[in-house]
Amino acid sequence: MISRGDMQDWLLSVRERLNRTVLLVTHDMDEAIYLSDRILILGGSPASITCEIAVEEKHRDRQWLYGQGALRQQIYEEIMRK
Repeated sequence: MISRGDMQDWLLSVRERLNRTVLLVTHDMDEAIYLSDRILILGGSPASITCEIAVEEKHRDRQWLYGQGALRQQIYEEIMRK
């Protein structure tokens, strides 16, 4: 059985190995931070991009992810803007 974390690690490795773009839609902030080079926040009706956040770190691991409190806060504040 594969866990969510295993799937995320697998997706990162495949993306790096194949050097391909991946579009992932998620409601999970940690998943977005861990897997993304750019996070696009959608809002409004009809939905449009309200914010783009670049994630610069290239060598990610779970320890790095757990230290991203400021980025989580930034994403939360952007989501809560009206």
